[in-house]
Amino acid sequence: MAIQSWAYKSLRFAKQSDLTTRNTTDAEFFVFACETALPKRGREKVDVDYATGQVGARKGPAVGAKQGGEISIKFPLTSLKGSTGAPYDPATDAPGDTGFTTPPCAVLLANALGSRNQSATTGALFRRGANLWNETYDAAAVVSGSTTSQVELDTGLGAGILPGSLLAIGIPTTNSLRQLGFVKSISTDSVILEEAWTGSADDGDNVLPSATFALNGNEQLPMTIEVRGREASFVDVMVGCVCKSVKITAESGQVPMVEMTYGVYGDMFRASTGGGVQVPDDDYPTMRPLVGAFGGRATLAGAVKCLEKLTFDIALDVQPRLCHSATQGVTAVDTVARKLSVGLSIARDSADQLDSQGDDDYQHAFASGSVFPVSVYVGNLAGAVFSLTCPSLVLVEEPSLEDVGGRVYYAIKAEAAVKSDAGDGTIDDTNPQNAVFAGGWA
Repeated sequence: MAIQSWAYKSLRFAKQSDLTTRNTTDAEFFVFACETALPKRGREKVDVDYATGQVGARKGPAVGAKQGGEISIKFPLTSLKGSTGAPYDPATDAPGDTGFTTPPCAVLLANALGSRNQSATTGALFRRGANLWNETYDAAAVVSGSTTSQVELDTGLGAGILPGSLLAIGIPTTNSLRQLGFVKSISTDSVILEEAWTGSADDGDNVLPSATFALNGNEQLPMTIEVRGREASFVDVMVGCVCKSVKITAESGQVPMVEMTYGVYGDMFRASTGGGVQVPDDDYPTMRPLVGAFGGRATLAGAVKCLEKLTFDIALDVQPRLCHSATQGVTAVDTVARKLSVGLSIARDSADQLDSQGDDDYQHAFASGSVFPVSVYVGNLAGAVFSLTCPSLVLVEEPSLEDVGGRVYYAIKAEAAVKSDAGDGTIDDTNPQNAVFAGGWA
């Protein structure tokens, strides 16, 4: 007999064919290196005030289906990896390939946000990252004439670039980063970026592979999540896991961190066999910290700014579809809404502009309803580059003043606004051009 120790555990996940069918195909699972709390069990119940006929005594509630369970995970972002065990090589390793170059954290984020989920038709494709938009490698693709906000490509190569995706340009001999940005639009072979970079691409530079996720309307793909302990009977199985919230923290000097909470809608039980901890697929390098030495920078309204308390929160309104014949009374779930909120703090400065009413830049933006972008970047070498962007934000509260280490800061709360150049506002599986929130690896 052995008592389960929570210190000895492993977690793995895989895509399901539908909400109620557990995935049991080992080859489709990722063993994921993350922090996780004890799963929260859930079950429907109705409390009845029975007339028991005895002082102080009661009968138990009327207990129903296993519904309302949750599991939360926390992890640092990781980089792309080489598909053959060798160091990452952008010329041969591509996001979405069979060598699992795409990190599992990218697959989870893309799934939660909707992204390109309809393309991950099988568990194998899901594990490879087919639910992201993947750019391919093009050697010596850049020609002369590029600027900080526009990349000029050789004849015909513009057709292969996906509007809205993360475009990374590398120096040929070292694959170190030359230029980075999300694609705003494409005019033949001229690629226009959402915001200017610190420098411009050079003739003969390479287009590096990239993988992009974006806030989209696609339904989430339900997953089986298992937490395994050391003994064969230590297996907590969660069927029909669908994400309810995502929080990405991008603090200066730190590795970007992600917290995700999943609702369990299909079933939740302890299996009697199949346990035993597994070594995670952890050969994905941890992302570099957000510092200038590794290409870290944050921009507000297109200008480089020193920001604090930068967080991106995505609330997912997940509604169960009830069905009497479903395993636990829920046959499917619908993500009926996704809402992005951004929080940050920025120092009050003597150079702040005041309008005729005495309002500073941020008060004026709140009163006028004007929109602005926020982006964050890190990485200076192929495979270890990551970026997030919200191209159109609007303040939803009057900016408050707060004390940060004895200094006066503005506390800013914003939400995604409509992009003025978003056309009909839809995103399909072709490209993520109209997304109000996107992130990517390169």
